[in-house]
Amino acid sequence: MKKILLIAFCLGLFLPDGMAQEKSPFILKASTIYRHYPMFVGNAPTLRAIPFQIIPDDQIGGLGLGLTIGIYAEKIRTAVEYRHSIHNGTTHWESFYLDTSSISPSVSVPINKLIHDLELDVVKYFGKGKIVYFASIGGTVMNLNTHYFVQELTYTENCTHNDPNMINVISSTCDGAHITYGDTGNLILGGAKLGFGAEYKRLSAELSLFFCEQSVYQNRNPFLFPELRLSYSFL
Repeated sequence: MKKILLIAFCLGLFLPDGMAQEKSPFILKASTIYRHYPMFVGNAPTLRAIPFQIIPDDQIGGLGLGLTIGIYAEKIRTAVEYRHSIHNGTTHWESFYLDTSSISPSVSVPINKLIHDLELDVVKYFGKGKIVYFASIGGTVMNLNTHYFVQELTYTENCTHNDPNMINVISSTCDGAHITYGDTGNLILGGAKLGFGAEYKRLSAELSLFFCEQSVYQNRNPFLFPELRLSYSFL
């Protein structure tokens, strides 16, 4: 059934529809975006461990802003759109000692960054009249600017500067120090999307479903998440 729907959509991209109102050949839209918590295929992480654990909803879920540019072919009523969205998200949590003593308490704080997502879509318009319907299919690269540093804090009485794993020493002397070891990486991943929406004059609303086959989170299972996009067209 899924293959039949995909074939029908692809064929529909090249079927003309002369009954619809003419649109501008250029596309420029601003959008507000809401993404819901990812739905995992299989078991999903449910707890955020302190001091560090990455949860997908920290980067993917929530509100964001988007900008769309593209071109539109009136004859086949099909558009190609490039979408760039941004939102504030938590990449990870980091732990810090409050002082340099061996019994110093530590605190864990979220590290927030402005996360970017890129998307390329093919959009097919249907119908006529004041309200026009459309379907979109495309691919996305998500979680740009999510570089992180995983910390493991330890205390040593004999501080040396020859350890290749030493990232940072929080001490003015080598009598005793907190040493931060760690690993680095990012949470960039790709995915595919299928969306349906409606357009009225300069306003449009689209509900999409994204599918990500990923390997960047502790839980390696693929996941889905819905997105609601409300847009205003300047052209």
